[in-house]
Amino acid sequence: MVNIKYTKYIFFLVLASSFRVAMAQEQPSLLDKANQLYAQYKYANAAAAYLKLADVKKPKLAILERLADCYHKMNDYGAAENWYARVIQYPESKAENLISYGAVLKSNSRYAEAKVALLNYASKTGDTKRVNNEIVGCDSALLWMS
Repeated sequence: MVNIKYTKYIFFLVLASSFRVAMAQEQPSLLDKANQLYAQYKYANAAAAYLKLADVKKPKLAILERLADCYHKMNDYGAAENWYARVIQYPESKAENLISYGAVLKSNSRYAEAKVALLNYASKTGDTKRVNNEIVGCDSALLWMS
């Protein structure tokens, strides 16, 4: 009789602890939270989460791309320039990142550097049509500034 009583308690104890383990596994990771915030257009909150993820010795390229894009979409061009500069250093970085980097540089009135980034895109992809107008804009801005 006593054995059955203890068996019931042990059974409920094991059952309760298994629910705790299951609940702990359901919590999303920081990357999942950051991606969810990004998808909800909450770029400031997403950027804060991506910053934590980027604070490692060798951060993943996808995290840096998202972080740079968050700052770009928040119109924080100084921070976006910083992160895009890191993104394009990766050999596996997409050519599209050069266009974004060029746009951010133009927003920061760094037309000569923007032109270089856009020319790098054109040489990397062979698609001069896409960036030709932007390059001409950089030349015009440099001319007007001088």
